[in-house]
Amino acid sequence: MLSATPLSAAASDIPELTLSFDKPYYADSDDITISGTIINTQVRYAGETVVKLSVKPALERGAPLFRRPRIGKSAVVEEIWRRDLAVGLTKVNFEGRLEALELTEGVYPVDLSVEAKKGLIFSTRSFLTVLGPGARRLKVGVVWSFHPGEARATNGIFVDDRIAELVKSAPESPGSLQRHLRLLEVNPSMRLSIAAGPTLRDQLSATQQGYSLQGREPIEVSKESSAAQDAGAWLAQFAQLTDMEQIEPMASPYGEASLARLAALGWEEDVRGQIALAAKQGKPGGGFYLPGLEIDSFTARRLIEAGFEYTIASRGTAQATQTPQSPKRFDHNKERLTVFFADPELSSWLSSAAQESAGNELTAILAQRYLSAQGEKMVGMTPLVDGPPSPELAGRVYDVLTKTPWLEPGTLFGQTAKTSGAARIPPPAKLRTSEDPYIQTLSEARALWLDFASAIPANNPIQTRLKRYLFRAQSADALVGTDNDGQSLAKQYAEAVTNTIHAELAKVRLAPPRAITFSTRRGKIPVAIYNGTGYPIKARLAFEGRDFTFPGEAESEVTLRPKENLVSYDVGAGFAGLQVLDVKVAVGDFEIASEGVEVTISSVLRYVVVGTSILLLLSLGAILIFRRRKS
Repeated sequence: MLSATPLSAAASDIPELTLSFDKPYYADSDDITISGTIINTQVRYAGETVVKLSVKPALERGAPLFRRPRIGKSAVVEEIWRRDLAVGLTKVNFEGRLEALELTEGVYPVDLSVEAKKGLIFSTRSFLTVLGPGARRLKVGVVWSFHPGEARATNGIFVDDRIAELVKSAPESPGSLQRHLRLLEVNPSMRLSIAAGPTLRDQLSATQQGYSLQGREPIEVSKESSAAQDAGAWLAQFAQLTDMEQIEPMASPYGEASLARLAALGWEEDVRGQIALAAKQGKPGGGFYLPGLEIDSFTARRLIEAGFEYTIASRGTAQATQTPQSPKRFDHNKERLTVFFADPELSSWLSSAAQESAGNELTAILAQRYLSAQGEKMVGMTPLVDGPPSPELAGRVYDVLTKTPWLEPGTLFGQTAKTSGAARIPPPAKLRTSEDPYIQTLSEARALWLDFASAIPANNPIQTRLKRYLFRAQSADALVGTDNDGQSLAKQYAEAVTNTIHAELAKVRLAPPRAITFSTRRGKIPVAIYNGTGYPIKARLAFEGRDFTFPGEAESEVTLRPKENLVSYDVGAGFAGLQVLDVKVAVGDFEIASEGVEVTISSVLRYVVVGTSILLLLSLGAILIFRRRKS
């Protein structure tokens, strides 16, 4: 049946086509109604047209929805209308019984096309899902990462109000993260895993306590403000949904740093540090979210050592057919990490799905997995890009998962025991720091930080502050180079690490004597080192100079206590008059200060040496004369 209705409002320059079904999926004995709409706002497309509704052959089980159809496959059901396409709304309806149409279990592409004047063809595609009766259910493990990025400058002032906007609770315009939690409240049967990382939690905690917002002059936002109250309420709501077991929280790195990328750079200490920090904030024995879904064997071992039990990784590119893959195990030191795999088609779909067709497409994709699964399996569903889908798309996802009887949403934690075989996890890739200007900047800051961190007490507050700076600078937003604003802010943190350490070490001053005279060939060089940092520093004291000898090592490790430190060093000198001895103090490879000491030999010593030499020469001459006369 085809009908036309005038339409006055212009929505698009080309005809808009939509398809819908009276049910989200069908049993093979159901009646079916397919509805199509054509909105034409342009006179130039009006006139004689061919409107065609085609049901294509069922997709191969497990095949991607949008793979190019095989050549030579004709429609199994086709309805054609020939008439003038009016300016306005045209409706198409098709009704039938699946048994009569011989449409058995499977996922069928359905196309609605319009062939207008001059051979122009417009079309849209949807999917008809037919499933027979069955007792089993397909488990779907949904994983979202709440990663808004860093919004604070190094002085703690928020550069914008994005964090407050995300959790705003205003009824007329709630923030997107607020809407995500409200969606779970109205879908109490929904279960999923969420990585609300330490960057988000830190910023929400700071917002809750009152914060400063960047402007011509900093704007002070009090803890009594609605923004501060909303931040606290969101954290409490997240905790409540966790207690109700709707949310299974997963730990994640600071700044959502890509641990695989850090390992590829050879920054193994940073991988350990990121995991250790996440372990303090995550649930003991819980899951760990890997930004970018990238994993390597080094990172997997460190996760096991930190007590994490499971993670989710990318399965790779979409294959000809996809079947739900059981989680695999990775063993290390008699402990196990369960590795789930994200379905690549679902990951890609989450980043590109249109809201109006989301329910139909998601049902079809999951039906394909259901049909190809052997026994009860779980499908991992998470975006490849860090961050959740829009609340609108998430709502469509929850509708499908909670209202479809052959689907069961669940957390990854509940499936950790159902592994099948060992996970093949590659070693870290190799990445040179010179390949990216920002990585080079970060590498220099990191090298300085490692030297400085090894020189000061581990419980020094500056350790924690600079470690957080460095971790923020390692954010995936900056390290992968996908966010220019994120990289700009991250660069500030990298530079803050360097500048802070330089400022701290500038408080160490070296004060050896300007000149010293030895009365013998050996003497002691007294050196005063003033440490104005207020905390002890392990440093290297080194001496360098031509014609100098050192009874011990030319350099030694010293612990510089706060304020003045006196050190003396044994030195052997030559006899060439004035010589310069360089005294240096360093932390790791970073030289803090260098001073020269003028060393001279006492004139008395030189006279004694010269006189002794003359006497020796005279004695030798006398002996020679005596022997000649005797012979």
